[in-house]
Amino acid sequence: MVSYYRRFIPQCAHIVTPLTDMLKGKCKSLVFTKEASTAFAAIKKAIADATMLVHLDVQLPISISVDASNTAIGAVLQQRMANVWLPIAFFSRKLTACESRYSTFGRELLAVYAAVKHFRHFVEGRQFTVFTDHKPLTYALHTTSDRYSPRESRHLDYISQFTSDIQHVSGSDNAVADALSRVCATSVPPTIDLHKMAELQLNDLNLEHLSNKTSLKIERVPLLNSEATILCDMSTGTPRPIVPTSLRRTVFESLHNLSHPGIRATDKLISARFAWPGMNRDVRQWTRACVQCQRAKVTKHNITPLGTFATPDARFHHIHLDIVGPLPPSNGCSYLLTCVDRFTRWPEAIPIPDVTAQTVCRAFMDGWVAHFGCPATVTTDRGQQFESTSFKELLEMLGCKRIRTTAYHPAANGLVERFHRQLKAALMAVDNSKWTDSLPLVLLSIRATLKGDLQCSPAELVYGTTMRLPGELIAPETFEPNFPDTTRYAQQLKSFMQRLRPVSTRAQNRKVQVDRRLDDCTHVFVRHDAIRKPLQPPYDGPFKVLSRKDKFFVIDRCGRPDTVSIDRLKAAYTEEPSPSPSAQSNSPTEPSPCPDSTTSPPVVNDDSPTVTSKTPVTRAGRRVHWPKRFVEFFH
Repeated sequence: MVSYYRRFIPQCAHIVTPLTDMLKGKCKSLVFTKEASTAFAAIKKAIADATMLVHLDVQLPISISVDASNTAIGAVLQQRMANVWLPIAFFSRKLTACESRYSTFGRELLAVYAAVKHFRHFVEGRQFTVFTDHKPLTYALHTTSDRYSPRESRHLDYISQFTSDIQHVSGSDNAVADALSRVCATSVPPTIDLHKMAELQLNDLNLEHLSNKTSLKIERVPLLNSEATILCDMSTGTPRPIVPTSLRRTVFESLHNLSHPGIRATDKLISARFAWPGMNRDVRQWTRACVQCQRAKVTKHNITPLGTFATPDARFHHIHLDIVGPLPPSNGCSYLLTCVDRFTRWPEAIPIPDVTAQTVCRAFMDGWVAHFGCPATVTTDRGQQFESTSFKELLEMLGCKRIRTTAYHPAANGLVERFHRQLKAALMAVDNSKWTDSLPLVLLSIRATLKGDLQCSPAELVYGTTMRLPGELIAPETFEPNFPDTTRYAQQLKSFMQRLRPVSTRAQNRKVQVDRRLDDCTHVFVRHDAIRKPLQPPYDGPFKVLSRKDKFFVIDRCGRPDTVSIDRLKAAYTEEPSPSPSAQSNSPTEPSPCPDSTTSPPVVNDDSPTVTSKTPVTRAGRRVHWPKRFVEFFH
């Protein structure tokens, strides 16, 4: 942005000389010196004070250059004078949480819409051009609106009332709008002030006797461009500054936060440049408790044993519901409401045009309740149609108890999910252009198919006999109906059906793998199983654990309890104060790794062995802390 408007800044090259000198030579890490900081502040003030804005001339052509980032949008209104675009006004704002989740096309379109709306008093009734670095926008006003969402259609309709001239410009030529849309995302990494470290070394009493009690070789080394000296360890041949207690966490964060390496890599990265007593312990603890690392790094996923439902008392007492789709449109339907009875495995698939709550309630009443009566228990997932007030009121009216599965855990509704697999495979094998016509015969075949765990078909458990399928021209010879008395036949059939008992679910040889730290951890991370944006961490959290069950945890998510399957959880490491004196003096200044302000601090066991005068000390000056079970033996 400075280079774009440098013609408005007097002596611009002289002001930015300390900054441009940093870019000379080979690629290296930039050291922000005092001169560079002064130059940076001066060039910012020069841009703010420069007389760059011009008055609008109605005789000259105008344009709006726009751009959008993941966090903000920006635009500049310009007019062309002497073959140069001069700025008239600027515009930028931060995206809301909802707007930041728009697609790239949606954010760029929002930038054009917001800019035109902001500058409407300048551009209304005038011919102007919109410049953007997002090329698909140049075709947006010349295509049909069927491919756009209602929100995008509204934005395009508003823009078309002012102009239809949207032109593409490369990102390098759109510097001003690009800078305006990324102002809030700009940050400068923290630096380590060695002069401040040298001053704090004089006040740290723990550093006075290091040379006598440790293997460190302490010497005073003069600082560059200064008369001050700093305590350094020379045992490795390279000066390593001794870090005071108050700066250890800052040193760790300045190096670890560069790329968030693991424990071993972070230890080598810091130990090659700095030194302090107990550095390995501190680095290991802080690295394990790093919230960003725990969110971004994927570990072994938990695999819990398969859960079981309570055995149903009778047929059609416990059913499972779910939605299949969207499918290719057929006879006005694009979805299926699927229902499976847990006792008999009887399946139903009801075609529906949409998945609104009213449509699902009507299909459930007409397709299941009207045929088999009201179930006692209904198991569903967390779909919007099942969470709606209409569906809840319907279940209350029918006297049904609802079981709500955990989010992103289809195994909790595995009976109907397995039916989906069989149903889709059958529909794909037939003419799927008119799948609604093939659906009745597909369901007939599934109902008449033998179930391995039941050793019979669902139809036999429902009707008490096998179903006659198309192509069976000859009936079995042993079948001789001999029930002249219908009342007696009904009584015998009722007695037989009452003696039926449900078959237990098939045993599963599933490998179980559950992190033992979940048994006593106070916070957990939740795996984000929804579609993630690029570079979005795979875990969310940490969240406080409210209660534990065999298959799920209840956590505090944004002040509201939420049930999450253990398969999606990862135990969160929290920092615990160390019993060493140096760590105790540092622990009050350490920030908590959990952002939840309501979380209590880590608890330290009162029965842990304390440091006394009898604690053994090694030749290097390190105190030995024996495990509790060995304390009485050695003392």
